[in-house]
Amino acid sequence: MGGLLSAKRTTLVAAALVFAVVGLLPLGLMIGSSLWVDGGFSVRNYVEVLGNARTWVLFRNSLLLATLTTAVAGLAGVTLGILVAKTDLPLRNSLSAIFSLPLLFPPYILAVGWFEILGRGGILTRWIGLATGETKSQWLFGLPGAVLVLASAFLPIVLLLTITYLRGMNPGFQEAGRLSCGWPAVIRRITIPLIMPGILLSLVLVFLLSMGEFGAPAFLRLSVFPVASFTQSSAFYNFGAATAAAMPMIAVVFAGLLAVESVVHQKTYSFRWGGQLALERIPLGRNRPLVLLTVIALAVILVGMPLGGVLWRGSSITALSDAGQRAGGSAMRSVLYAGVSAGVLCTLGFFLAYLVHRRSLAG
Repeated sequence: MGGLLSAKRTTLVAAALVFAVVGLLPLGLMIGSSLWVDGGFSVRNYVEVLGNARTWVLFRNSLLLATLTTAVAGLAGVTLGILVAKTDLPLRNSLSAIFSLPLLFPPYILAVGWFEILGRGGILTRWIGLATGETKSQWLFGLPGAVLVLASAFLPIVLLLTITYLRGMNPGFQEAGRLSCGWPAVIRRITIPLIMPGILLSLVLVFLLSMGEFGAPAFLRLSVFPVASFTQSSAFYNFGAATAAAMPMIAVVFAGLLAVESVVHQKTYSFRWGGQLALERIPLGRNRPLVLLTVIALAVILVGMPLGGVLWRGSSITALSDAGQRAGGSAMRSVLYAGVSAGVLCTLGFFLAYLVHRRSLAG
């Protein structure tokens, strides 16, 4: 028993050390270098960057973009998750897979796809006329277009986490609630509160990813907060100022974590991670065809249109051959790096989560 405990403690200490070296040490060096200017300690980088009014204009733009994206993706993702996991909606598994497709593409690619559909020279412009195409293009290049792109890109995060928590929830609470009220009240008062950790986690992830997204908003000509750090590093090669410009994101991350902790802390959630039981599904009744058509239309708009635009642009034999010759090796390396990184992160994350949850080590 003593050897087992010793091995456990050694593993957890090793995981904490790996995290400190790989994750915290580079961050500490970056912050240290931003405070070391001309051979001495100085906060000049922070004064110059954070004292610039444009920095806070960009921060406001990113904050608004992230808030709207989180609201749209959260509302659509939770609703779709409930429809897929709890109702008798036809084709629910196929539809959930379709809505998850944007996870395979960077938001920048989805922005390009939307441009092929809604841009001045896009498909819809050719069909309905230049004047309407001009209006659509102006709408796309700005905050509404950026919200549309990022919401469609990050909606799968909310959808998949909602489905996961719904399928892992103990159905006994809902069955007890059904004895005294209908399904709408059960969903509102029992189901959603029980899966709130998953919903909050997904919303925080979407918010932080939207705050840090640079490629898609830049393509859509919306100036966002990451531009401040990017400009300092790539245009002026001032990495200290770039680090200072990124510091407000630390406050955003901590605020998100505190929001989740304040809701989840000291509350009990009951889940069943064992075998899949036969669940009572919510009958949609006469509304079933209408709900199905609505979900299919949403899938066509949010997934089919941008991916169709990308395929429209790159479907020629010449384009496909050129892409294979230029990017074939990069694609294989991306798959390899993604597989290795996912394995390492899952393993390290498991031990760190165990360490935090069990409080096996001080601090």
